[in-house]
Amino acid sequence: MRVSAGNQVAMFTTAKGNITWECKVDTTNEAKAKSAFAGPRAILSDNKGNHLVSYFDPPATWESLDGSSITGTQLAVLRK
Repeated sequence: MRVSAGNQVAMFTTAKGNITWECKVDTTNEAKAKSAFAGPRAILSDNKGNHLVSYFDPPATWESLDGSSITGTQLAVLRK
């Protein structure tokens, strides 16, 4: 993946996480329960496996171990 023009790499990490779906129940009719996308959660680590940042969505948010966070916009997707 290449960083888009006008942007720069802030850090290199690897990530492990999951995608969560929730069961939403219609309170008037339990038979109408539906799955709803709740978002991803991931732990981003350095090349030694040290936890650096947590990622969650929506909206796309990266949270440091000290509790500070930043919300961003996805600029690219790596497709295999």
